[in-house]
Amino acid sequence: MIQAKEAYSKIGMRYTLTYLLYLAIWILALFIIGLTGLLESLDSGILTVVDMVLRFAMLYPLMYLVIRNVPKFDIPKKKLGAGKFIACAIIGYTIMYLSNLCGMILNGIAGRFTGKGAVVPLLDAFEDTNPTVWLIFAVFLAPVFEELLFRKFIIDRVGNFGELPAMLISGLMFGLFHQNLSQFVYATTLGMFFAFIYIRTGRVIYTILLHMIINGINTLVTRNAMGNVDVGEMIRLLNNGDTEGYMQFVQENSAALTGMMFIGFAVIILVIVGIVLMIVNRKRVRFAYHPGEVEKGHRFNTTMVNPGMLLYTAFFVAMVVLAQFGIDIVATVAQILKLI
Repeated sequence: MIQAKEAYSKIGMRYTLTYLLYLAIWILALFIIGLTGLLESLDSGILTVVDMVLRFAMLYPLMYLVIRNVPKFDIPKKKLGAGKFIACAIIGYTIMYLSNLCGMILNGIAGRFTGKGAVVPLLDAFEDTNPTVWLIFAVFLAPVFEELLFRKFIIDRVGNFGELPAMLISGLMFGLFHQNLSQFVYATTLGMFFAFIYIRTGRVIYTILLHMIINGINTLVTRNAMGNVDVGEMIRLLNNGDTEGYMQFVQENSAALTGMMFIGFAVIILVIVGIVLMIVNRKRVRFAYHPGEVEKGHRFNTTMVNPGMLLYTAFFVAMVVLAQFGIDIVATVAQILKLI
């Protein structure tokens, strides 16, 4: 139990400290750019790209380097057939979709208390970033790095202390790392599902591909919803009882609205199939016992009540809370530097 607690603590502590180092470097870079007078000419889209480059080129490799000396265990390799892989993709999307609905509800409730409304940083970043760049980062690079960091590297080091705790912590750390309530719920549940697949197969390539597929579908749906139709204007016309204006809006955007309806219908069918698959396969969710794993009754204290995980949880929960009030540390620093 002591060895397990030390492993979890090292992972939480080192991931957090590495992220703090990244934040410090990012803020220092903004300060240097500010001294040159170029910061005012940089829009949020460019800053988002720079942020992503720093993450993939520096932060994520460092997160691996700081935990690579934590002892790891071998996970037996098993193949996932084509049929099972497709089923996992459908189930994964269904989990993401349903938990995202829950996240949206929680986000809306939190928005009433903060007075900021629902906070959705992902949509803001999507809107401000070139679609091709977004595709590269969100659909290809992010799944590779995130699955390695939050599935393989974590579970390889704590899986033998208990598969269920490893799965839960993998998902929780992944969800908190997104630093906003909008993504926290679905990232956590989806992260747990990916962790289960990795535990059962020992092959991270499966979760990387599933992650890519789900992010790709999300990008397609988001682009269709945001890029072609001003949904807010359509709702405004309906609420105002402007029937003539509404009909004209529908006629002018008929092709785009048809596309939205088609994609929406396809998503509903996909989710229904996913729910059926989850019900049919529910008995396959089993966890193997490993000699020396943490027994029930001690799992929470071992995995969460240790310096590293307490620091990780406290820091990223604070970031989530700040995001709900519309506060982004890096963006705030950039705005301050622009005023200096």
